[in-house]
Amino acid sequence: MIDYPFTQKNLTRRIQYRDIQRHPQLGIATERAKLGAEAAERISGNKVFRGSVKKIQVRGKDAYRFGTLHAELTARLIARNIRSNYGIRFPNRHSIVRNLTAILKEDYPAHVHRADIQSFFESVNRDAIIPKLLNDNTCSQHTIILLAALFDELKRLGVLGLPRGLGISSVLAEFVLRDFDKNIKSHPEIFYYARFVDDIIVLTSKDLGHSAINEMLAALPSPLQIHGPGSGKRTQCAIQRVSQKNGETQKLNYLGYSFTIHGIHSISDIILHEPRRKIEIEISQDKINKIKARIHDSFISFVRSKGSNFSLLKDRLKALTGNYLITDSFTGIKIRTGIYYNYELKNKFNNCMLSDLDSTLRGYIFSRKHTLSHRIGRMLTPVQIKELAGLSFTYGFHRRTFHKFSYGRLLEIKECWKK
Repeated sequence: MIDYPFTQKNLTRRIQYRDIQRHPQLGIATERAKLGAEAAERISGNKVFRGSVKKIQVRGKDAYRFGTLHAELTARLIARNIRSNYGIRFPNRHSIVRNLTAILKEDYPAHVHRADIQSFFESVNRDAIIPKLLNDNTCSQHTIILLAALFDELKRLGVLGLPRGLGISSVLAEFVLRDFDKNIKSHPEIFYYARFVDDIIVLTSKDLGHSAINEMLAALPSPLQIHGPGSGKRTQCAIQRVSQKNGETQKLNYLGYSFTIHGIHSISDIILHEPRRKIEIEISQDKINKIKARIHDSFISFVRSKGSNFSLLKDRLKALTGNYLITDSFTGIKIRTGIYYNYELKNKFNNCMLSDLDSTLRGYIFSRKHTLSHRIGRMLTPVQIKELAGLSFTYGFHRRTFHKFSYGRLLEIKECWKK
């Protein structure tokens, strides 16, 4: 058992850089120690989670956050203990895509099945988590008691499943699906399986039929369910052996990428004198639509301000066309994100989606055919137009253009983005 006790020292260690950004006084060591001591005291009084969970709206959806840092630190330490004792590791999106691409390039047939779990976080059976932890006897009683106290607070608020927005929910979601993942991976007919949060992909060497795949996926912990075939979130395709000249082309969308799987060899991709299947990887249309919506929302906000927030408009477009750092909400680790770092595995560049995004952006800046772009043009000075014209998705991707934004500025930047 690897369990960190809920002492002042361990709770203080859970303070992250973003906490200091929000509460500058925590930059002083004595203040951090004081916060840890207060959290330990509330834990001993069995009131650390009482009234601590607050409901918020994030892009039109219900989400939750802790109203006190005492509760936040306690939840982080609970999650740390569960992760350590169960060896929980969060899957890496780009590692999954790299592995999937390498497998798809190989010259052998495969059947690809992609599925998505319905209302994943909200549908998790929270009541089954505590009995499972008690039965495994892997975590300390104190960790389990505190988690039960958090669940009591969620029940009092009428929260279903695992609340979105709380870092501990991601750890608990991985814990809930741990056995399901192991069982799928051990199936003799499956040679590749991956899951990123609620998005699943399965590759089999032969066609097992709908019923067999459905039976495997139906083994999800109750009441979790997979979206049905007509939902648009359940797809499958059969990939044949490659050909020298002609071959069937298949399409696959997964984790923000669109894969074009060609039925011919890629002459430029040869390993041990054996050419492999040609795979083109592009940003998926859903993600392109999302970026375009954010461009639109950024200009709408500018127009509503009557042109008074040009610096904020520029920063929003810089964030969209470039790259920047964010802090992981659970680990506190700095993560590079943006047009390159989100889609670095893209390998299609002729008439690609980056050019499409650039055309969209320039339409808002230079076009005078539409009411919105006409109003934008009247509000921008020639100097401002020149500044915005220097922003480019293509340039930001290939040059990996990097911008620095404070935590507070990032909150302002994302405030108007609806999705």
